[in-house]
Amino acid sequence: MTEWWRTISSDEAALIRTVVSAANIPGSDALVDNLDAALMSHATEWILDVYPSTSARTTLPNGPFPVHAYVPSRADHRGEIIIWLTGGRISGLEYAWTTDEPPERWPAPEEIEVVPDGQ
Repeated sequence: MTEWWRTISSDEAALIRTVVSAANIPGSDALVDNLDAALMSHATEWILDVYPSTSARTTLPNGPFPVHAYVPSRADHRGEIIIWLTGGRISGLEYAWTTDEPPERWPAPEEIEVVPDGQ
């Protein structure tokens, strides 16, 4: 299977940086080191595979980055942005929308509300 990879867009990078920086989790800065050179591939329209361009890693476990990045009702569509981790690096970006119709665009950083896990 051949996958098509492209450079991360500035909007996607800004969204990831917003979520990671708002979380204020020690060591998570490694996730966004050299993020602008990461590669992206569409698994589906709202799930993107990420191939990081850095060898920097965090000690966070595999799975979702430990925050909730909600897209409140003031945005065009509601849902949650999920950043997936594998091997201490970002491996995916997902827009888990909760409306009847799919979103037309990724939310802007100012349209999300980041809440640490457990709150």
